[in-house]
Amino acid sequence: MKKKITLSGLFNNKRFLLVFSIVTAVLLYLAIAMVENDTRTIPIYNVPVNLESQLQAANLTNLRLEAIEGVDYVVDVKVRGPRTIIGQLNENSPELATTARVNKITESGTYELDVVSDYAGKKDFEIVEYSPATIQVRFDRLVPRTFTIKTDVKGLSARPPFIYDQEYATPDTVTVTGPESDIGMIHSASVELELTEPLESTKSWTCDIILKDAQGEVIDPDQYYFTLSDTETTLFVSVLKETGLPLKIDYQNQPRGFPISELDSLMTTSVPYLTVAGDPKIIDRYTEIYLGAVDIKQLRPGNNFFTFPLELEEGLKASENITSVSVQFDDVDWETARFTVDDIQLVSPPANFEVELMTNRLENVEFVGNKDVLENLTADDIVVEAVLSDRELAPGQYNYPVKISAPGKGLVWAVGDYNAVILVKEKE
Repeated sequence: MKKKITLSGLFNNKRFLLVFSIVTAVLLYLAIAMVENDTRTIPIYNVPVNLESQLQAANLTNLRLEAIEGVDYVVDVKVRGPRTIIGQLNENSPELATTARVNKITESGTYELDVVSDYAGKKDFEIVEYSPATIQVRFDRLVPRTFTIKTDVKGLSARPPFIYDQEYATPDTVTVTGPESDIGMIHSASVELELTEPLESTKSWTCDIILKDAQGEVIDPDQYYFTLSDTETTLFVSVLKETGLPLKIDYQNQPRGFPISELDSLMTTSVPYLTVAGDPKIIDRYTEIYLGAVDIKQLRPGNNFFTFPLELEEGLKASENITSVSVQFDDVDWETARFTVDDIQLVSPPANFEVELMTNRLENVEFVGNKDVLENLTADDIVVEAVLSDRELAPGQYNYPVKISAPGKGLVWAVGDYNAVILVKEKE
């Protein structure tokens, strides 16, 4: 009777196990050999073309040429080799580093460049082809141009008492760098804004800088490879507060007891009041505009017209471009008369000195005023005073200025300068 053969019995048989092991080893060896020797051709997609190293090697900087268009090309690379090797490749594998030949570039223009390998090491596979085999790259010189930024504000208005002043951009210039063959198409740089409400104060907005050609069409910087030093600027619209202010005139060398109100009634100005605009914080401090002072000692018939330059605080400006204001006094009823005065008084003598008056009279003292008042004026009505407290004194002789008045006599005054000689001595 024969024995029944089972699988477990076979694997318990030493002779069977030896034969089985040998056969399995041979089969595995053959399988591995077949895999290793399996040569295939496959495409690797979207391999970037790197021009940078070639551009440096070609020394295009000496020609001031740069790659403008075509610098972001990718190609498909067909490779052949063992499946175990090429199966590990991808678009970023260093063995697939790819560039283009630029050795024939001598001037600006668009060139058809051959795609080649940029890998210097040994490869265990073969590059069959590049698709596409050539790329188009544009080379040009990058040049800068600087433009003043124009402002265009639509719907501009201000609610009274505010008025529009000006608009300006900060920064107010922009430098555009781009291909030499295209940069000339830029005609202007500007910012645009449209307002829907009247302004009551100075406002600012951040605005995009817009490039335009000669026909006013907007230029897309990215389309022409333009770069801007600033893509935005701050647009300011300045608003001022406007108001009318009265004018103020002072007087110098006003005599004692002089009726200023009567002289004021004879004065007229070239403008009755001044319309002024400015920063509200500044203009609200003002109730009048001070012009200056009239020297009464210089005021006489025929010399009754004075011009004052308008000097306003920074931040204020007069409307209608007024730069000066004239002042005139009505001298129709004015006359002149001369007097000899014997009475000269020393006023406020110093406590530590003795002062002696060396001049006993003043001759030809000229007075101006209303003719009716002058007809009744006498030398006895005139007061001549040397006010010693006006100056610091020391021992010596001085030609000291005196003040002349006719207190209580009305609209009359002395013109010109007069002096009296005094002697100052130490007190004994």
